[in-house]
Amino acid sequence: MDADMKEKITMGMMVGCLLLALVAMFTTSWLSDDDNNASLSTVYFKADSKTECEGIADLMDGYECDGTIVSATYSDAEAMCEDMAAAFGGDDSECAEMGEAATAGTVGAVFMWLGVVVTLILVLMAVLPMAGVDTLNDLMGNLPDICVTIMNWAAGGLMIAGVVLWLLLIPDGDMDMGYSAYLAIVAGLMGLGSTGMNTFMGDE
Repeated sequence: MDADMKEKITMGMMVGCLLLALVAMFTTSWLSDDDNNASLSTVYFKADSKTECEGIADLMDGYECDGTIVSATYSDAEAMCEDMAAAFGGDDSECAEMGEAATAGTVGAVFMWLGVVVTLILVLMAVLPMAGVDTLNDLMGNLPDICVTIMNWAAGGLMIAGVVLWLLLIPDGDMDMGYSAYLAIVAGLMGLGSTGMNTFMGDE
């Protein structure tokens, strides 16, 4: 493979990594089952009707209704769960699981966003010189080579780490891993693959 073709392929993979990561971050199916799903920060439940959905949203602080879909952040769901348990003397053990899910989502989101930022920097370093803008490359050129190498591997590695840590921290439940999480994994693998190809594949 010649240098020009390799550069185009690796850049395409890095752009794909960035786009898939953004899609994963802004979609709501990190966890899913037949009727419910969850993003990194919010849970979504399907009500039987629009009237029921609106009634739940009016009754519970922090809950919102969109058609027949009720949504709430993990933090709001935890607070409401604790209030309901205190009011009716119920078991509040599931409330703690909401708190754990919120923590898992925050950790996953932080690593995902770090990966997105690093990937965006790498893409800009490749694209901006085409427009005659070399400021970013000049700035990065002042860094030690090891820093640039770490950034290249971190682009996809941080995304994979975000998904793995989220999976380790999220409480066991009835919902399975959804397509958003799989997109994040594919994004991370594309980032790592782009760097691996650029690092280990020689030019013809």
